[in-house]
Amino acid sequence: IGAGTFAHALGAASATGQGEAIILTALCREAVLALADSTPKVVAREAIAEMIDATSAEAGIILVDSRGRIGYAHNAASMQVARYDPVGGIQHLWLDPIATARRP
Repeated sequence: IGAGTFAHALGAASATGQGEAIILTALCREAVLALADSTPKVVAREAIAEMIDATSAEAGIILVDSRGRIGYAHNAASMQVARYDPVGGIQHLWLDPIATARRP
C-alpha cells in the first residue's frame, strides 16, 4: 500500500493523482486526522485545496469517517465516484473539480 491510502480509528482515505504531491503533503493521513474536527465532505475539499496551494498538482481523494459518512473532492480534469445506498442502489457521480491552483 502506498501513500494514497490511510486508515485510522477516525476514518480512512484513498487518493489518486500525482503521487509525488500526495506523498509530499501526506494528503490521506492529514485528511483522515482532520476528521476529528469536521465532516468528510468539508475535509476532502480542504485537503485538496491545501495540496493545490502547496504543489499545484492534480489529485482526488475519497474519505469515509467512522460513522460511515463519505466525502470526496478533486481538481483534475475529471473524477467519478460510485457508491451503494441500500435505499437508492448504486449511484454513479461525475464530480466537478474544485478550483485549480492559485498562483501568485
